Amino acid sequence: MKKKNKLNKIKPNIIICNNRHPEVIIALSYAKKNNIPCLLVTHAPFLEKGIRNPFLEIAVKVYDKILNYNKFDKILAITEWEIPYLLKLGVKRSKIIYLPNPIPKEFFKSKAKIRKNKKLIFLGRITEIKDIETLLLALTDQELELIGPISEEYRVKLNRIIRNLQLKVKFSQPIYNIKDKIRKLKTADIFILPSKREGLPQSLLEAMALGIVPVSSKNQGAKEILNNKNGFLFNIGKSNELKQILEKTKNKNLNKISREARKTAENFQEDKIMKQAESLYLSLIKKSHAKA
Repeated sequence: MKKKNKLNKIKPNIIICNNRHPEVIIALSYAKKNNIPCLLVTHAPFLEKGIRNPFLEIAVKVYDKILNYNKFDKILAITEWEIPYLLKLGVKRSKIIYLPNPIPKEFFKSKAKIRKNKKLIFLGRITEIKDIETLLLALTDQELELIGPISEEYRVKLNRIIRNLQLKVKFSQPIYNIKDKIRKLKTADIFILPSKREGLPQSLLEAMALGIVPVSSKNQGAKEILNNKNGFLFNIGKSNELKQILEKTKNKNLNKISREARKTAENFQEDKIMKQAESLYLSLIKKSHAKA
């Protein structure tokens, strides 16, 4: 009731639902009643097999059937890899629009310089789904900085590995300010994302926009972005593969890969994505007014 009252007070011209939480049913009902467009941004929730709890997996499948995605005017897919999943759920292809998350323009104003002593960096939530253990097991004498929020339990687990292997690893607090994030990222030469799963890995793209060389596990999101020209990929959980890549980068000139990484990130520039979004929203609003 409170959410409906808020909508009545705001009187929106369009509703954009982020994620498919139960609240979207309220938003969708309000939109249909008031003849305004309602869009759903799924945020690539479709997990690789074996990651989600089996009982939760069943609950999600039941909820997806109840929700009925086709009731939304459009489904915004932030990745291309999730489109087949949406089609499998019965979503009409005409309903789906690929609209990735944008990279702020500040990331394109300057770029990092690749140095001989190549520093490694990870920036994001330091959790088990990010599989930091695999990253640590791949290290030898490289310097690594882990930046982001972490639970005390997971920190203890990682510190045990760091001590046993005598690694050079630094933990740093999460960074939310864009300028501070850019400044920190530019201290690194290689960005590593060892995740078990990713939708559209924003931090990876931000690093690439700065010309930092990307190394990632073959999660769905990274596979959509990286190839042999603009970065390096290794199989999920395979620390030996990652170790080989890191050893190879020590004596390799990475400037060409750096340039290609930045070129790829340019496809996600904020101005470009926002123009696409604005054009879509205005056309849907115009169509709804014509029906009224």
